[in-house]
Amino acid sequence: MASGRVHDVDVATVGPVLQTCKPSLRMRYFLPGREVLTQLVAVSSTVAISLSSSWTNATVNGVTSVKPSGYNDRRRPMLWYNPTADMVYSYGGWPYYAGMDGSVWGFKPDGKGGAPWERVNPPPQASGSGLLGTFGSQFASSSDAFYSLGGVTLFPSQSPFLSLPGLIISDFQKNSWSNESSLAYSSNGYGVLGEAQFVPIFGKEGVVVVLGGSLPSNQTFGYEEGVDLADMSHVSLYDVSSGQWHVQTASGDIPLPRTEFCMTGAPAADGSSYEIFVYGGHRKDGVTDPVLADFTQVFILSLPSFVWFRVSNSTSQFRSNHDCQLVGGRQMLVIGGRDPSTLVLGSISDNWKNGLGIFDMTDLEWTSGYDAHAAAYVPPQMVKQYYAQ
Repeated sequence: MASGRVHDVDVATVGPVLQTCKPSLRMRYFLPGREVLTQLVAVSSTVAISLSSSWTNATVNGVTSVKPSGYNDRRRPMLWYNPTADMVYSYGGWPYYAGMDGSVWGFKPDGKGGAPWERVNPPPQASGSGLLGTFGSQFASSSDAFYSLGGVTLFPSQSPFLSLPGLIISDFQKNSWSNESSLAYSSNGYGVLGEAQFVPIFGKEGVVVVLGGSLPSNQTFGYEEGVDLADMSHVSLYDVSSGQWHVQTASGDIPLPRTEFCMTGAPAADGSSYEIFVYGGHRKDGVTDPVLADFTQVFILSLPSFVWFRVSNSTSQFRSNHDCQLVGGRQMLVIGGRDPSTLVLGSISDNWKNGLGIFDMTDLEWTSGYDAHAAAYVPPQMVKQYYAQ
């Protein structure tokens, strides 16, 4: 694994693919957006971590693949797995050395952790939908589709970020891309740097839950300026079957508004609830937030009650620009991140080995290791107590 601090990453699980190729092998791929030692260094590689055996963040080993020269280095590219095509795809992100474009890259997992990236043709624009590559979109995927809401774009001849409305959908079965209106999501359809989670157990075909981020009041977007932040009690849901947006107001111990946090979730075995876990983020870059505890603790939003719960355990560092994913049944794997209280990148080292942290979503404890034989997810005791009332 790389030394230094890695942030602006994205992650995708390709377990079903590699289980087919090698039954005992599961991998998690992630694209480091940048690595900071004493200066900004773009990372031109893809890393795969095996989930078939247990490891600690000090002993973990990854398979590294160098991306082709045509794949421009970028921050936080969107990454997802399409089981229909048996492909991992990457789209969007903030390029370091070029303007944004709508090209899509992909690779077919080789069963060994390799990532032979190639440009996927035609790009989305060829479908007539006029899509542009975006950064800061709120995205999620299911076994049937990929969803990307809002985000910003940047043209080479223009300096400010421009917010873009729209919900981009890639239908895996139809092998098609579309751009639907997002005006029912916000007053102007804009949404940047929040998080989305596909929840399969509600609605006829599942719902996409969107939380947090910024709701720009106009098209010009100021990156990490901490303005127009969405209230975390405001829960937006996109019903996949009907194509309609709905809004629910959550109650409980509501976290502060934030951007560039991470989010994942898991269902109860009987389908009675689905818990969404939120960790980290910040309100404004370069500022030591006076309510630091809110950004070092995990929050849980339980559906269908729409009640927030705060986990008392805290991490010792402020963290944003990271990613988190469900692994091993009940473990939240947190990858990378940086301390947003300073603008001097690399001035604060990561106290997690290899930039990896593990959170047990049932016991609500932070650990330094991944357990390949962990028990299945069970809602935490505080959640079960609430529903038992």
